[in-house]
Amino acid sequence: MEFTPGWAIGWWFIPVASLFKPYQAVCELWNSSDSDFEPETLFSNNVGSPSFIGYWWGFFIAGNIAAQLTNIFSGSSQQTISIIFMIYCGLHIVAAFLILKIVKEITNNQIIRHSKISIIGNSFTDNSFQTPPPPPTFN
Repeated sequence: MEFTPGWAIGWWFIPVASLFKPYQAVCELWNSSDSDFEPETLFSNNVGSPSFIGYWWGFFIAGNIAAQLTNIFSGSSQQTISIIFMIYCGLHIVAAFLILKIVKEITNNQIIRHSKISIIGNSFTDNSFQTPPPPPTFN
């Protein structure tokens, strides 16, 4: 994988990269979590990610732009600021629901993928996919 867990978080804090790298990290995670894969290679047959990941990112970025507009128009009338603020909140609410859907589906895909790999792993002779032993207990 291109993105380590640390960089998947770190990209959010780098000014220009935060506009596209977190989206790429989520797409990579989606593709790596695909439950439809070739049993021999463990690689996915699907290329690309679903459109709702792009919608999530679009709503998130648009919401951030609207948030900046509230700062730009801070000297304007209260009605203008309120309208921009409602747009900002609406965009982020949609983005929040979409990211919940993404996290839920990635989690479900990883559970399915793990169970399939465990089934495949039981046929291996090198025990590479078997459950590790429980941790020792110290008295």
